[in-house]
Amino acid sequence: MFFNGAGLDAASKRYIGMVPQDDVLLPTSSVEEAIAFSAAIRLPPHYTVAQRASMVSELISDLDLGTVRHARIGDTRRRKGISGGERKRCSIAVELAHRPKVLLLDEPTSGLDSSGAHQLLKLLQTLAASASVAVALTIHQPSSRDFSLFDKLLVLSSGKTVYYGPRCEALSYFKALGHQCPPYTNPAEFVLDLATGFEIGATQQQLLIDRYLATPAAVQSQESVTSLNAATTQGAGSGQRGRRSSPRKAGGAGGGVGGEGRLLCPCPPLL
Repeated sequence: MFFNGAGLDAASKRYIGMVPQDDVLLPTSSVEEAIAFSAAIRLPPHYTVAQRASMVSELISDLDLGTVRHARIGDTRRRKGISGGERKRCSIAVELAHRPKVLLLDEPTSGLDSSGAHQLLKLLQTLAASASVAVALTIHQPSSRDFSLFDKLLVLSSGKTVYYGPRCEALSYFKALGHQCPPYTNPAEFVLDLATGFEIGATQQQLLIDRYLATPAAVQSQESVTSLNAATTQGAGSGQRGRRSSPRKAGGAGGGVGGEGRLLCPCPPLL
């Protein structure tokens, strides 16, 4: 995995936020306390107390958590607390507290009803545009209106890519391969059925994988990854030679991150 054309290191990881599928929140703390604690320990030291408090209030407002600001988070077993959708939005706010450039989410809509899932995805779309954050998430059963919110789409079949590109071009791509989406069908379900081979069989499923590998997008992506891997290997070798010749200079800082962060990996994220 590369960030801004370089391998991940301690300096670049702080520009990435990760929201796991299972919320990791202290049930005895309030929503505001959880976000404030994340901001206190993860923001750079030059942020003042007032600036951190202002950021926490802004996140609570942006993520529509104002009505549960002072409510205990609770859990599903012992302590009553906020709802599942509010808990998920709180987890997102905790990660956004350190102002990441990239936000990764593992199945954020799991456990939510269709309305809650759509509201969450709509919120993520708004945050991506307003806060200039690249949002990537995995999702298994999006509704048709959720599917329409995606900018880019990555479809995997047994861990291998069968499509990566603009969401609006996915159906035309599969149509050109002889698989047309039937009318009144959820396009997300149609694409997932193709990826699993449920409707087309194992032979056609493998053919989809082989066809994608021959597309210009796949070739360009592989060339980029190969080039970056070579550059990283060469840089690591130079660094080792430098350390042998000047051992006291081995503790240099990693490269910085520019204003427009890019996340590049062999299998790009979904959104």
